[in-house]
Amino acid sequence: MKRDNSTTERLFRAAGLSEGMTVLELGWGPGEVTELLCEIVGSAGSVIAIDRSVEMISSARQRAENAGKRNVFVSGMRFCAKGRKEKLADNT
Repeated sequence: MKRDNSTTERLFRAAGLSEGMTVLELGWGPGEVTELLCEIVGSAGSVIAIDRSVEMISSARQRAENAGKRNVFVSGMRFCAKGRKEKLADNT
């Protein structure tokens, strides 16, 4: 069952998001909002999505592929104590 994202979409558009933009999404979870962002920025724009969970990255990447979204780029980042960070392996 697909969730109603009309409120989220109105907020994004009110914030000025539009076609052709590049958007950074942090903590993107399963990719539902990422998919919406891809629709808003269109094929001329792109969404760069970062999450720390390998499972969420895998789920969201699959969701984007299934929806035919080609303008989303995913990455993983683990945040550690004292501000250190570790990049996850590419294609996680």
